[in-house]
Amino acid sequence: MAQIYRESINRNVIKKNNLIEKKNGLMNRINIETIIKNQSKPKVVKNFFSSNEVMQLHELNEKLPITIHNKEQKAIKKRWLQGYNEKLDTIFTNRLKNEVGDYKFDTLKSHDGSDVLGLIQQCYLPLPTHTDTGFNLNFAPVLDVITHGESYVSKLDRCIGSDPNTVSDHASIFITEHEKYGLATICKHFPGLGSAVADTHEGFTDITDTWTEKELEPYKLLSDHYDLTLVMVGHCFHSGIDSDWPASMSYKTVTELLRKEVGFEGVVICDDPMMGAIIKNFSFETAMEKIINAGVDLICFGNNLNFDKDIVPRSVETIYRLIESGKIEEKRIVDSNERIQLLKGKLQ
Repeated sequence: MAQIYRESINRNVIKKNNLIEKKNGLMNRINIETIIKNQSKPKVVKNFFSSNEVMQLHELNEKLPITIHNKEQKAIKKRWLQGYNEKLDTIFTNRLKNEVGDYKFDTLKSHDGSDVLGLIQQCYLPLPTHTDTGFNLNFAPVLDVITHGESYVSKLDRCIGSDPNTVSDHASIFITEHEKYGLATICKHFPGLGSAVADTHEGFTDITDTWTEKELEPYKLLSDHYDLTLVMVGHCFHSGIDSDWPASMSYKTVTELLRKEVGFEGVVICDDPMMGAIIKNFSFETAMEKIINAGVDLICFGNNLNFDKDIVPRSVETIYRLIESGKIEEKRIVDSNERIQLLKGKLQ
């Protein structure tokens, strides 16, 4: 805090070591050295409320009257005043005293002089910001189900959890909120990286002995109840599903498992084919051929792992050659284009 003050003070306007602010027509002088002397490190409080109390607070928030609705900031603000819920009032004030000692509220008061226990702000950002700046797609949520603690994605805290129902419940909220603002979402990484110990960014990732059927459940549950727009197929290898090709290059995985068994009818996108699992094991032309013939509609090039300034023209030329040689049928491209145009129509 002191550092912020130091950097923000214009010493040509106010005296050194003083911050002068106007408030209600009065001039308040605050000595910065005093602030520095008295400030302390923030106290981290864990498990302040039980899960049941959190639910009660959520219910309280739903009932609180809106005091400020700032459309410019896209935010709703509510004030939790004493008396709205005496039980929660007592829990909050007593526990706060136990953690920080006796305290007094600052200037947050209601019109009748009652203390304001908290100012709750419900902000619509960042979703409207994405749409305002032209974004229409979010590469989330991750539907990978944790099957053991040694999986690579779980160590990175990228997974929602180990229960397919919990994963699908959380993902459904994420998807629904994005849909409100015209944002599409991508569920990933089919058929599931929740058991993968290796990292597909780095190289070949075999999930044959660790993958379980429950990793398909979030996709099935969401497909049954929601109009999923996109699913990303990963680069993992499962010999029980396809003994020859990794998921993103596998017709058995993309078309037979995802489209026919799971019932997904939307756009299929594959993970970056420049990742180690693909680029270290297959030629670029083979990857393009197998990915497209597997049933993938969109190909994601992050172009950050193995940078290629000509990746777009190179890809187009490669695909064009594959069509001319008969290795990819033109209908395969037309089918993908129809699905993509249908998706774009929904986002307009």
